[in-house]
Amino acid sequence: EVLGSILGGLKSIVNVIGMNKMTPPIKDLLPKLTPILKNRHEKVQENTIDLVGRIADRGAEHVSSKEWMRICFDLLDLLKAHKKGIRRATVNTFGYIAK
Repeated sequence: EVLGSILGGLKSIVNVIGMNKMTPPIKDLLPKLTPILKNRHEKVQENTIDLVGRIADRGAEHVSSKEWMRICFDLLDLLKAHKKGIRRATVNTFGYIAK
């Protein structure tokens, strides 16, 4: 529950500050988010996927394509989630990564 709220706050910080001014840089932050995708708590999953999608939408150039492929393979498992919000966020994130 707490981790989900922290990730939601981080998503808001990324919105306000922007990708270029983030500390730690996005290229360091994203690899640390990928293990959190495997967390089974629904709020954590949804907020992590939304944050990854926001990064993919606005700051994809900060991360290597190899890292995006790794994230896509982790996201595939989340398409089987029971909660519709998680599946919706996953599909949207795939769309941002595909751009």
